[in-house]
Amino acid sequence: MHKRQQIGSLTLSIDPSVPAVYVYLREREGFRSYNTVVIDDDVNVDLDAEGNVIGVEMLGPGSLEVVLNIVVPRYHLDELKELSARKKIFEDVFQPAETA
Repeated sequence: MHKRQQIGSLTLSIDPSVPAVYVYLREREGFRSYNTVVIDDDVNVDLDAEGNVIGVEMLGPGSLEVVLNIVVPRYHLDELKELSARKKIFEDVFQPAETA
């Protein structure tokens, strides 16, 4: 079940069943990624045809730290710093599944 959440100028698409969080920086009609840069196993950055970052895919518990420490400075995306105040979202999505 996907759910969307707005954090400042960012739109998050959250899917705990995967688990994954996709952060849209520039959501628009006809959204299309032309290139994906793999930052590490848990973080991918999507670029448009002009090379602008349009979104960041986060797939694991350490992905928020990777985004804050690598993606923000590399792509000059200060707006992603807003995510640090919402760590609870990522903890909830990426919490280890309980075993019976």
